[in-house]
Amino acid sequence: MVEIDLQFFLGLIPGAIAVYLVFKYRLKQVRVAVDAVDDAVEDDKVTEEEFRKIWDALKAIIYG
Repeated sequence: MVEIDLQFFLGLIPGAIAVYLVFKYRLKQVRVAVDAVDDAVEDDKVTEEEFRKIWDALKAIIYG
């Protein structure tokens, strides 16, 4: 018969949820960065405001 350590199994659930939420947040930040880059290169000129949006999006990806 297979024995399952219930405490170990129950400890994995919150960890898995935390990993999922962090991944979801980072993926959203990547999408924001891609949208900012797309908006910036639309007119072949990157303004300072567009650069700041891209930089802030990249910092959000790196630092969370």
